[in-house]
This record gives sequence, C-alpha cells and structure tokens, in this order.
Amino acid sequence: MHKHRWSYVQKYDQNHFKKKRFTSITQTEPNIINLKQLEEVAARLQKGKKGKVTVDLKEMGYGKLLGTGRINTPVSVKVPSCSEAAKSKIEEAGGEVLTEAA
Repeated sequence: MHKHRWSYVQKYDQNHFKKKRFTSITQTEPNIINLKQLEEVAARLQKGKKGKVTVDLKEMGYGKLLGTGRINTPVSVKVPSCSEAAKSKIEEAGGEVLTEAA
C-alpha cells in the first residue's frame, strides 16, 4: 500500500499506517457573527415591532461579534465578546452592546 494504490490511502484511509494525529479539544474557537448577519437577524425579530430590538447572541450560540458590514437599525445586543469596530458601528446606529464582564 505504500507504493501501489497510494492515492487510495491518501484519500480514503489516512490512518492506514496508524499514525496518531493530535487534535486539541481544549482550545476551541467561538462561533462568530458579523454585523451584516446581525442586521438580518434583527430584521426577522423586528417584524411588527417598533423601537429598539434586543438580540441575545449567547442564547443563539454565538460567542463573538465582528464588525464586517454595516448596520442601520438600532439594536441592543447581548454577547460574550465583540470587536471595537462592531461596538462603534452599533453605537453610531443608535444601539448598544452589552458584553459579559470578564
């Protein structure tokens, strides 16, 4: 198998030679959401309501809010952590960001 059918081993049977591959389970990256996706979520939650919408991203399974995109609606966001760009863009739109205290 090392010379013949090597492409099969590489594609389908990567553990053929019993090499241990270390994968870390202690360091995981948080689920992230961008502002452009947040505006879509806020639009769905705002149907039929007026004023500021409250979005709890931790409850939705997100761990971090990033500042890619724009937001035009005022939103109150609860999130474990967020970037400075995201925070400033939300505050410019008339919203607020509530982060967890470390």
